[in-house]
Amino acid sequence: MVSPKDIVQTHQEWCSTVAAGGSRAAQATDGALRKCKDALGIMSEELARLKYPVRSVLVASSDNVDELVASIKRGTSFSVPEILVCFWKIVGGVSFVDLKHYRHVDFWDEAGVRAEFCDGIHVDACTPGWADYIVNDFNERRDDGDDFDPDLYGFDLAPDGYHKDNISGGMPHGVRPGNAWLPTWDNFWWAGQRRPTSAPSDPPDFFGYLRTAILECAGFPGLFGDDAFEPLRVQILNRVELF
Repeated sequence: MVSPKDIVQTHQEWCSTVAAGGSRAAQATDGALRKCKDALGIMSEELARLKYPVRSVLVASSDNVDELVASIKRGTSFSVPEILVCFWKIVGGVSFVDLKHYRHVDFWDEAGVRAEFCDGIHVDACTPGWADYIVNDFNERRDDGDDFDPDLYGFDLAPDGYHKDNISGGMPHGVRPGNAWLPTWDNFWWAGQRRPTSAPSDPPDFFGYLRTAILECAGFPGLFGDDAFEPLRVQILNRVELF
């Protein structure tokens, strides 16, 4: 498996590269995200061997991501962070949880894994339905009255850990506009029994969260540190390479 030290070093190097923006940032991100997609594909195969109820963790984005991103800018006046646009184009969306029937909850219970919730990675794909939701949600918040603060506005991309397991919970996870490459993954905390060694500072940046949640937590940060999860974590990450 990939070592936490290598995850930290790789992410720090990427952060240094993208800090200046421009073509070098895009190039470094493109290569990392292609490897990220490969890792997610391998993890899907390993989860299938375990008979996990999510067929594939990869979710396709629409072919017209640029058009949808432009429609979000027109509808909200906010730009989508560049890292998220690149993620949608290369990876798509990702979901380690069954948000329709919540069959993953029974899977972990039957496997003897005990945690408040699994917090499986979920990032919405860019689709016309998602783009419409964002614009409509923005308009509703803005028209709701004095409580709307544009400085706190963000794009919702995932339920929180409670809602992912069909438990009443808190605010959704997402990113705010304003930082092209290092937007924070808002409203997130490492809920497992142990904090991952490679975890970025709180709040984590979007790609830093993904690196640790994938490469150290095997897609399920809420289960990290549970003894019953450990052999499954090792199996899921068996063939995964650093990105």
